[in-house]
Amino acid sequence: NNNNKNHNVNALYIAVGNDPYELLSRGFQEVADTLQTFETLSHKNIPSTVNDFGWCTWDAYYSKVDPKGILQGIQSLKDLGVPARNLILDD
Repeated sequence: NNNNKNHNVNALYIAVGNDPYELLSRGFQEVADTLQTFETLSHKNIPSTVNDFGWCTWDAYYSKVDPKGILQGIQSLKDLGVPARNLILDD
């Protein structure tokens, strides 16, 4: 029943074709249509900043994030000529 959004589904999705990108796109859309619990990227408004380079502190520091390390990380990216336009503080 596609009208019940709280149902559990145990399923295996199989698709065959030559274009892996098209297979993934079609597969996600078919699963989204069936489950009705999420929207695929083609149905979402994407913010203009999505292609800006960003940096997440988790990648560098995991749970040991501190202000000094953040400033050093930002400065090192800038010094390398790839300044971060977005920063995600994640501990």
